[in-house]
Amino acid sequence: MIVGCPRSGTTLMLRMTERFDNTHTFSAPLAKITEIPFDDPEVEKVKKENPGKLIITKKPCELIRVSLICRAGHKVVLMVRDGRDVLVSKFRPHRYHVAPSRWLHDCRMASRIYKKYRDQILRIHYEDLVRDSDLVLAQVANFVDRKIVKTWDDLVERRPGYGLLTTDSIGNWKNKKHAERLKGVLKYGDQIADELIDLGYEKDKEWLDRALRSLA
Repeated sequence: MIVGCPRSGTTLMLRMTERFDNTHTFSAPLAKITEIPFDDPEVEKVKKENPGKLIITKKPCELIRVSLICRAGHKVVLMVRDGRDVLVSKFRPHRYHVAPSRWLHDCRMASRIYKKYRDQILRIHYEDLVRDSDLVLAQVANFVDRKIVKTWDDLVERRPGYGLLTTDSIGNWKNKKHAERLKGVLKYGDQIADELIDLGYEKDKEWLDRALRSLA
């Protein structure tokens, strides 16, 4: 099961897992999967149509249920991404999708859960996924005991909408077109900086001082 703050690569990771053998992927509320017993009609239908297959699904907002998911014995892939890029990412052309308070909340919750259930959670950085998808996917395949039997090009040929993998979105928060958005984001600067250090994106808060000076 794939979770993470929205705009952190959960959809891309779900698509990547379509390269595994004996696996069925679909996007649906994890609440339907984590109920015990698994008696939701939609889930039962998926299971019956895919006997013996590993079922992989994702929904970012189900972070709050990860403890339940782990206690039920499931494995979780936790996607994380530089919060600055998350906060300037748009789901639709004219609307920023994630509020700073939402990213901070999800980041802190994910950190606590990851530390508690480390054996059942594989944490993946979005940046690593787009830089070297084959290496990262091999880690995921090993985690869920599956083999990679398709290439990304195989998926794109079958689903043209998937497109090319690109690193263009890494560091996108530095683009001047997001200057006004960044001013609002940096009202939470100290809190965001602490989480970025914890996630390994920064060693200190020097970036914050530079960003504030550039926006002054």
